[in-house]
Amino acid sequence: ADPDDTDPDTTDPDTTEPDGATPSEAVQALQAQIDALPDAAALESMTEEEQGAVFAELDALYIAIGALAPEEAAQLETARLDAAAEWFTSQIATYGEPVYVAQIGDTQYETLAKAIAAAGENGVGTEIELLESVHESITISANKSVTLNLGSYTLTNTEGKDTITVESGGTLTVTGSGTVDNVSHGKGALVNSGTAYLNGGTFTRSQEAGTFSPDSANSNSWYTVVNYGTMEVNGAAIKNIGGFSSTFRNGNGNDSTKATLTVKSGSITGGKNAIKNEPGATVNISGGTFSGSARYALMTYDVAKISGGEFSSSTGTAVCARIYESAVGKLEISDGTFSGTNAPAVLLESYTASSETNIITITGGTFTSTGDDVEAVGFSSAVGGGTYSTDQISISGGTYSSDVTEYLAADLDAQQDSAGNYIVGNIKTDSVAQVGDKKYFDLESALGEAATVGNMTVKLLKDVELTASVTISGQNVTLDLDGHTISGAINTRNTGLLRVKQGASLTIKDTNSKPGSIANTGTDYTIYQEKGSTLVLDGGITVKYEGSNNSNAAVYVQANSTTPPTLTVKDANLCVRKGYSIRLAGSLKSIVKIEGGTFMAGEGKSSTTSPINGIRTSTEMTISGGTFYNWSNSDNTKYLTEGCGFALNNGEEGFFLTVCSSAPGSYIASATGNGRTFYLTGGDLYTLLQYADLLDTNVEVTVTGEGVPVTFPANSGYGVKYEENIPTLTLTV
Repeated sequence: ADPDDTDPDTTDPDTTEPDGATPSEAVQALQAQIDALPDAAALESMTEEEQGAVFAELDALYIAIGALAPEEAAQLETARLDAAAEWFTSQIATYGEPVYVAQIGDTQYETLAKAIAAAGENGVGTEIELLESVHESITISANKSVTLNLGSYTLTNTEGKDTITVESGGTLTVTGSGTVDNVSHGKGALVNSGTAYLNGGTFTRSQEAGTFSPDSANSNSWYTVVNYGTMEVNGAAIKNIGGFSSTFRNGNGNDSTKATLTVKSGSITGGKNAIKNEPGATVNISGGTFSGSARYALMTYDVAKISGGEFSSSTGTAVCARIYESAVGKLEISDGTFSGTNAPAVLLESYTASSETNIITITGGTFTSTGDDVEAVGFSSAVGGGTYSTDQISISGGTYSSDVTEYLAADLDAQQDSAGNYIVGNIKTDSVAQVGDKKYFDLESALGEAATVGNMTVKLLKDVELTASVTISGQNVTLDLDGHTISGAINTRNTGLLRVKQGASLTIKDTNSKPGSIANTGTDYTIYQEKGSTLVLDGGITVKYEGSNNSNAAVYVQANSTTPPTLTVKDANLCVRKGYSIRLAGSLKSIVKIEGGTFMAGEGKSSTTSPINGIRTSTEMTISGGTFYNWSNSDNTKYLTEGCGFALNNGEEGFFLTVCSSAPGSYIASATGNGRTFYLTGGDLYTLLQYADLLDTNVEVTVTGEGVPVTFPANSGYGVKYEENIPTLTLTV
């Protein structure tokens, strides 16, 4: 027996008797009417007129019973009433047309039981579609295999019976959005001893009256679903509005039962415990929502394996593993979200001393407990005489709202992140970044440490995939990618995969011979630079925007007239699928220094589109190096530093130009004007003059190669912008 004497499951609810209160006069009067009803034999001998009168009386009785309080209705013995109702249901339309409640293929049936009787056997599945809401209790017997499509209807039990019973050897699959309800004390919506797949539907006890405080069945309480066989929940909702019985009982407390419950999706909520896993039973959960309103979302006496799902309790612990006598609730958690209210999210509850170790093993998941100084994972032995030791809980991964160092093995550490949570990992294998001699499990914590100390370098130790934007603050912080990748899919507008805060100064570089990258596949910017910050990109790193927003950029610069940001690109590849390498915000001031790297505009942009978008008269920009795959003579050429020109290739290799202060190793032509010299390494000479912005100024052109084309566009000519001041082109071949 369950040791907690406040638990309805202590003395199995099967044996719980209704309260012995004296029935009211109204209840006694209804009982007298029910007891006076004719049985089936008497109904058979009646005339149609007499049968019609009885039918009307039945209808009036059901209406009167429905108006009673649940505890009053539970005092009625309705077997004679239900027998009379079943007789009328079984008759072939004495009054009007037949009422069909179920269908198999094109064949319709007056009762669900008749449809099940016609269903397949020996593993041959038959789909039965519910056509109407119906009061009926059904049984899936051995060798029957039935799919029950509830549609949008409700199946409610016959008084005093379980709504659906699956016998050993029977198989039931439930689909649809309808409801399976039970309104009788000590009975469930589904009791399975065979195999059941709950792929849809809601299972409930709508008249559940049990309470946790005071601890009472109040004449109508029981489990909503009981599994003694094999059951899979994949989309169904199972609930119980009371606090006396658990919502779901897995196993009967007998080790030989070996009941198995698998939950992939759906929800199991309410009850004293949402799920009670008995000795000898096994629970496997990979997804779904589980919440306890009186106590636990899951309470287990045997093996429970959790690899996903959301578990919570509004009153205490979410998941409890219990030790009692020979029963040991072995709990294995590899993933999932667990939330406790003023109590540990996961609890080992000991009534009996046990020498077993690793009773709870956690390798991953998120564990949060509200309340002051409440552990995320902990023990309880106050309710019994049990003892515990820290080696009964083993933690090797996950995130926790409290320090869980005492449960960790060697080489493991629990590090506090910027949000105050503790991340557990292996120092040797799970660390993603290093600051000085200290290693960190998450990038944001490492950057936070560097910002706090100042003048520190954060070195990546492995590739990092971010699920949220990481903010960089502090002065003189350096991020060394060391050949690794930072990636993520950030979609929140104006956030950035990495965000450089106002007043911060950050250098991103790479000391590896194969430089790493930073890439956002979401719809927001890859790096968001706030006003008043300083950002330097160096070391051959790649910053990529791989999203689909045509106006986004690899780097966004938040301009400001009072505290302008400063962006320096020494050596970095700013690559985009859509949008621009750099985008400057609004008409305010930005300081941009381009010293090297590669720059481009994304798909759909012409070669004359500037890869630096948003340049204004207030922009302070200098370009002294870099290779550009898009170039604007109006927005880019004028920002070349003194003495700099570029080498242009517009030939078979495609369009690109490289900023230079001296002649490249080889070229086929050059053009000098406005104090600068530009070089053509491939393509058309006219294109060189166009991109160098030399079409309306005096220019000296020298052709050093063979067959250099010069093609003026139709209706265009050199130097006709001002007829009164026609520039001169001097050509040397």
